[in-house]
Amino acid sequence: MSRDSEIAALILRQGDIAASGAANHGQVLGGTLANIGQAIGSIPAQIQQRQATAQQNELTSLKIAGAKAELSDAERARQKQAAVEDVLKRHENIEDALPELYKVDPAVAATINQHVQSARKEAQALRNEQLKYETSKADFLGAQFGSATDPGSYTKALYTVKKALPDEDWSKFTGDYQTDLPLIKSAQQAAMSVKDQLTQARENEEAAARKPLLAAQTAEANARVPLIGAQAAEATARVPLVAAQTKEATARVPLIAAETAKARADAAKSGLEAGQLQQVAGAMKAGAATPDVPAGQKNDEYLKHLEPAQAAQVKALAEGRMQFPSGFALRSPYWQGMLQAVAKYDPSFDAVNYNARAKTRSDFTSGKSAQQVNAINTVIGHLSTLREAADALNNSDFPMFNRLANTVSQATGSPKVTNFNTVKKAVADEVTRVWRQAGGSVEDIKQAQANLDAAGSPAQLHEAIATYGQLLESKLASFNEQYRQGMGSDKVDILTPESKRSLDKILGASSTTAAPSKKNPFRPD
Repeated sequence: MSRDSEIAALILRQGDIAASGAANHGQVLGGTLANIGQAIGSIPAQIQQRQATAQQNELTSLKIAGAKAELSDAERARQKQAAVEDVLKRHENIEDALPELYKVDPAVAATINQHVQSARKEAQALRNEQLKYETSKADFLGAQFGSATDPGSYTKALYTVKKALPDEDWSKFTGDYQTDLPLIKSAQQAAMSVKDQLTQARENEEAAARKPLLAAQTAEANARVPLIGAQAAEATARVPLVAAQTKEATARVPLIAAETAKARADAAKSGLEAGQLQQVAGAMKAGAATPDVPAGQKNDEYLKHLEPAQAAQVKALAEGRMQFPSGFALRSPYWQGMLQAVAKYDPSFDAVNYNARAKTRSDFTSGKSAQQVNAINTVIGHLSTLREAADALNNSDFPMFNRLANTVSQATGSPKVTNFNTVKKAVADEVTRVWRQAGGSVEDIKQAQANLDAAGSPAQLHEAIATYGQLLESKLASFNEQYRQGMGSDKVDILTPESKRSLDKILGASSTTAAPSKKNPFRPD
């Protein structure tokens, strides 16, 4: 019997079992009701007579309901069984019947699909094993016969192949290389053909395996259409209610706006809330109890006497991370008190130009100045790389000799001069771009570029690189001054720690002894 026939018989058997179960359920219920009737005999005669009729009627109702349930369950089971049989009869391939079975009985369809997929997986596993064997065989024959290029190597290869594949027919192979050459090619082609056929069969099997799954998903989606339609109908029925609620809410907007405006007006008339008044009073009290600090310094001791939230707000206002309000709001007692608190913390704070701090901070954290400072820091790091490339040249103090030595070095494949020239050009382009963006004249850096010659002495190279560093340091100094003027406080070091170390090394190298140079190559020992 085929697997499809076995599965169909199994489904039909399930229907018979369901009908038989429904009948047994009715028998058990009838037996239970009979036992209840026998128990009535223990009731006293006067009570029994009155209750007998009521209980008999109840028993009759239960029997009728039980019988109806039995008939209904059995009928439904028979109907499903008949429908399943009809679907299976109309389809030769059980997989083609699955979409329709899902509409008739999803549980039965799922069971059939599970068995079909299980059988398919087993067949695919066997096919994969066969494909694995044939692939190994084809690769083995290709490796053995492919390495045979003369009679001696062919004899060895044929012996190895016969020993490894004793079940194959090797009777046509004579052992002579020239005579067997067509047979060798034929054996290789046959092995590859079987491999290709099995590969195609596996691809076809995988495509066929996806077909019932897609059909089942489609059937499941179609089964959900009525539910989605009901939900859509329910949503459509709610539209008038939602529209009415929206209209009511829209009508209340002017009233809410009027109430809000009135509440704000009342708050303005009544002054600050008690909490804000207490904060201002506390700040004034702390200011009176804390000594002033000189301009340019920050009164951190004053912040310690404030509430943490208020201290953070004062610091943010002083640093420009938070702006003061404008117009009438700034004249309120609360913000006037905050102006005094910020001035107490930072004596250099200018109440007239307080928003300039916010603009300066924004420029130096995410604006054009921030981009230029970041670019300068990057170039300084590359200057350090250029200095290392210059030291790697190991030049002497004699440029003429260095030029000759570098020519010989390049001709013999040394990368030192090439590395130096590559880094030199990259740094020159970067410095020119950064210098131009910062508003500097390109003429200022042309001389430093001209002095960067791979044939220069160590002192010349270090001095040229240091000139770059001095120019960039001057631009950083102007940025520091710009920051100080905008923030109204002492300048800050906008060099990164790594760039500072690199710049110190570059500038220090020009004022100290240069790297050890070779002795005079033109003077004899």
